Amino acid sequence: MRNISGLEQRQVSLAEAITRAHSRIDEIQDVLKDEVKGHEKRIQAIELSLAKNQWIERVIMVGVMAVIGLWVKGGL
Repeated sequence: MRNISGLEQRQVSLAEAITRAHSRIDEIQDVLKDEVKGHEKRIQAIELSLAKNQWIERVIMVGVMAVIGLWVKGGL
């Protein structure tokens, strides 16, 4: 009888431990999902920033080339 009682107690204890482990895994999954969403937003922000910088570089380069073109033709 003691063995059965001991085994039942162990089973209850293991079931509680498994339940705690599953709830902890669920919490970690939620944190990871939130982090992935935040990461995607950061990547999008970086891509937008790079695109803006590229356009600024192009506009500046066109201005510089125009000034050089005028200088070569003797306009300045």
